[in-house]
Amino acid sequence: KYLLNKEPYLDIVLTDRCNANCDFCIADLIHKKLDCNLDIFKEKILFAIENLHVREVLLLGGEPTISGSLLPIIEWLSTLGLDKIVMTSNGIKLARDNVFCNEVMSAGLTNINISFMNINIDKQKGITHSARPLTLSGISQIYGSAIKNAVQMRINSNIFNGNNDNIQELDQFYKHIRYLCDSVKFSPLL
Repeated sequence: KYLLNKEPYLDIVLTDRCNANCDFCIADLIHKKLDCNLDIFKEKILFAIENLHVREVLLLGGEPTISGSLLPIIEWLSTLGLDKIVMTSNGIKLARDNVFCNEVMSAGLTNINISFMNINIDKQKGITHSARPLTLSGISQIYGSAIKNAVQMRINSNIFNGNNDNIQELDQFYKHIRYLCDSVKFSPLL
């Protein structure tokens, strides 16, 4: 009824590093930036799948697209018969590098969540503190690759003071983004 997972899912943080610097990001709370050790992760992932009946895996960061382990872990996970292999990304690297985007999408992902805060480029820059933030054009490019590789794409946007914090802004955001993804998720930040 409430779309709750019936089976446990596994979050895998590939790196604490990021190519953006969003004020609300929890990865900023970690001072010692770490990257995953794929050999150690494989053992722990297999344990979770075999003993905890994990059927869905979520790849996270920091920003997972800047991890050297991203493609190898997606390819390996896709051999395990999981129901879902999902990645949450800010989309910056995917939008800048079409070849890389297609490699990621064709490696075995089933779903991708793109974090995108605002359709206004200046607001997006201010939120991500990125000189070249993700744009609607970049989202369109990523979605094209997702469609080509049968990957479901969701846009995640946070609602906070100054960002989509009224019904008019939410409506405008949705009207611009709804044809560039399969679903949209708004999350209020307190």
